[in-house]
Amino acid sequence: IDKRTNQIPEWMEPYTIIERNGLKIGIIGAMGETHESSILQTHIQNYNFTEVLPVVKKYSKILRTTENCDLVVLSIHDYDEALNANVARLTDDESIDLILCGHTHTNNYQEFTRNDGKKIIAVQNQDKNRTASHVLIEMMDKEYVSSKFTRIYPSNYNIDLEFNNLFNKYDQYIDSGERILGTTSSNISKSTLGYYSTSAMTEYFDVDYSIINTAGVRSSISRGEITVSDVFNAFPFNNEVMIVELKGSELISLYNKNGNFLYFDRDFDIRNVQSNSVYQIAVIDYVFTGVYYSEFKNKPFVDTDVLIRDILIEYIDELY
Repeated sequence: IDKRTNQIPEWMEPYTIIERNGLKIGIIGAMGETHESSILQTHIQNYNFTEVLPVVKKYSKILRTTENCDLVVLSIHDYDEALNANVARLTDDESIDLILCGHTHTNNYQEFTRNDGKKIIAVQNQDKNRTASHVLIEMMDKEYVSSKFTRIYPSNYNIDLEFNNLFNKYDQYIDSGERILGTTSSNISKSTLGYYSTSAMTEYFDVDYSIINTAGVRSSISRGEITVSDVFNAFPFNNEVMIVELKGSELISLYNKNGNFLYFDRDFDIRNVQSNSVYQIAVIDYVFTGVYYSEFKNKPFVDTDVLIRDILIEYIDELY
């Protein structure tokens, strides 16, 4: 919901309708009300993510009664077992026939029995096309009967020729990801990459300390050759680095409240931070604007326009 109008933004629709084999299928889109903190705040500062269940009830009824849909699907960027169960309990014109989930990047499957005795399912895949879901829905006289679920592994299939031709158009960009930065004899863990990134920021900007969030590192790097693509996989977000000053007392507060969710420099020791001193901090934009990190709120800053990933690529290239 746009905070400025208290309405759905003009560029967004709450649902879409598709027609297949003479059937009208309504698909409701939802984000998940708890995910505001998962997104760079500058992207969503004008929006609220509303509670999901009332929205589903409202639009499923519209789809069934006003739009005359035969089937209603919820597509949601969330995987919340309790919410899925509550959606499955909806009855009559508010009922949902299928729940397609996201966000946690894992294979998940739930099966529920509605009050009418019919079974519906909630499914989610892994990320990066490692798995896909196929749901076959049986209808009779335009009434939902049942669902059959199959997990698909795309790696077992040949690549589509048309897609492969499109893919090949971008060879030069894809190949740039195969540039070798070095070789490692052991796996590089997420935490090590977190410390590498903060060390790289501190050296690059010549600041006192650097900070990123732990969830900003999305994967480890396996032993062997380290490529640019490996760094992109570990740091997929285009997080820019900001330079800001914090008092020692503010830095201590940040560490005490959120230290478990942040990477600081490897040699960072909170015992060495003086409350009355002022420290130059390099921090990624996600943390700087994040709702949980109030110590940065309204602080003057310098936007470097430099991506943490680019700094880390240089750092690893020199280190290995």
